[in-house]
Amino acid sequence: MNPRKAGEVVLRGLPVSPGIAIGRLFLVGLPAVDRDAATVKPSEIDRELDSLRAAVTALKQEIERAQASATGPEKGIRRTHLMLLEDPSLVGEIERQVAENQRSLAAAITTVMESYEEKFDAFEEILIRERAIDIKDVCTQLLNMHIDRYQRAILTPEEPFVVAARELLPSQTARIDRAKLLGVISELGGATSHTAILARSYGIPAVCGIPGLLSALHPAARLIVDGTTGTVIVNPKPATLAAYRQRQATIRADVCELYEAGPVHTRDGVRVTLLANVNRPEDMTAEIVKTVDGVGLFRTEYFFMTSNRLPSEEEQFRIYRDLCERAAGKEVVIRTLDAGGDKVISYLKAGHEDNPMMGCRSIRLCLQRPEIILPQIRAILRAAVYGNAWAMLPLITTRSELERAREIFREASAKLEAEGVEHRADVPLGVLVEVPAAALNIRSLLALADFISVGTNDLTQYTLAVDRGNPRVAHLFQPLHPAMLTLLAKLARAARAANKSLSMCGEMAADLENTMLLLGLGYRRLSVSPFLLPPLRRRIQQVNVSEARRLAARALKLGSRREIAALLDAENTRCFAVPVP
Repeated sequence: MNPRKAGEVVLRGLPVSPGIAIGRLFLVGLPAVDRDAATVKPSEIDRELDSLRAAVTALKQEIERAQASATGPEKGIRRTHLMLLEDPSLVGEIERQVAENQRSLAAAITTVMESYEEKFDAFEEILIRERAIDIKDVCTQLLNMHIDRYQRAILTPEEPFVVAARELLPSQTARIDRAKLLGVISELGGATSHTAILARSYGIPAVCGIPGLLSALHPAARLIVDGTTGTVIVNPKPATLAAYRQRQATIRADVCELYEAGPVHTRDGVRVTLLANVNRPEDMTAEIVKTVDGVGLFRTEYFFMTSNRLPSEEEQFRIYRDLCERAAGKEVVIRTLDAGGDKVISYLKAGHEDNPMMGCRSIRLCLQRPEIILPQIRAILRAAVYGNAWAMLPLITTRSELERAREIFREASAKLEAEGVEHRADVPLGVLVEVPAAALNIRSLLALADFISVGTNDLTQYTLAVDRGNPRVAHLFQPLHPAMLTLLAKLARAARAANKSLSMCGEMAADLENTMLLLGLGYRRLSVSPFLLPPLRRRIQQVNVSEARRLAARALKLGSRREIAALLDAENTRCFAVPVP
């Protein structure tokens, strides 16, 4: 099928962020190239060859700029990539695929890249296999360069868009102009992928896990994204477009009426603290500030990603101060830099790792690189003068990491004091529980931590050994797994015994099906995307905590996720006869 000539096409995926978006396509990253269909007319060959030359020239310039500041192994890799671009056999083969086989440039690059992979796969020598990796890397960069140039030509900066990608990386998301972003769709990912989390935090409709998405798209496509049902419509008919525009207007009107101010209590009068997960100070609008008790998670990595260098202490101070002032005295939990893994920040030069999610990332990277964490800590201590700032450390696995972090905080405070810089030395320091080691050793950590928060996304991933972004094992990502409930109950008991604050800021807190269970386990502080606050508030107001405790006790005795989910479904149906919007 040629999507350029096709009529309305309906695709199905996973609904990960509710709402409806209507707009033009903006493709990010590599397309799934259908090489059998990706041909060009003889009259278009010169255009494709010109595009190849432009992409090669632009990539050479980019590599040369990067090479100027590179050191060690990185400098050697850049040199190798330049040599490959100047090798007539590689670029010449791409030219031949275009000129003789009438391939589109994207298809030609993909064909050549895969042919080299097949050729070199037969060799066991490490050097030859590394050569194949270099060729794939260069071809990928060429393809990206070509796509980026093409996209800039077809999408004017003034036009709002729907982003489509095979998998949208956090670094890509951070650079997208939010003012023009209408919706997000991707082939990979699920409800807890970074694409989904960011879409929900922005209040943007999103659908992930759409099989064959990119092969069904073309650059000029108009899209409808229904993040509530998981439907994506390519080239909608006028009648379809009109119907969805009406639904879109109705949803917007309903949402505006749902925000409420003031504290929230359960049906039997138990106070629950509602907090917001945010990425930018601007996310804390006056309307949101009235609705929440504070910020439960401020993700600092996103402004690191949008910079081309390490943000200075002064730049960070201004951002944290802005957030504290917007929060108007309410608590603001600032997570220290959570970089590495799938959140790649190129200028940190963290180096290649075969298994980055288990590698030198997050607090591990920061403790090894004081020049990263020290300015951030100083900025947090200074910003706390203007509000109620708390600091939270991600991916803590050992008590020694927490002890070292506390030392750095003390050293930073002492240095600020000596410099005569206004700051607060008593900023609460907490731990984001994301790995089983922290959960199982929580009593020892609570002896040093002022508070804890549970990041259920990574905690589930590490507890169950499931890559939450891998569609082949997505069905195994189960926050309601008995092991997870055991850890969550343990954390609640330990925090209560230590008289320390306990929050949950992972996606499990945002799922209304879990609200009664979490309150029954003892969680009284829930932090979610600002756009998910209204329905969560309404659900909390319908819960009776005594019933919730009985539900949690029953759930903890069950041996499978299926049994737990069935129990929750039955209790939610019984207790919440009136649906929550």
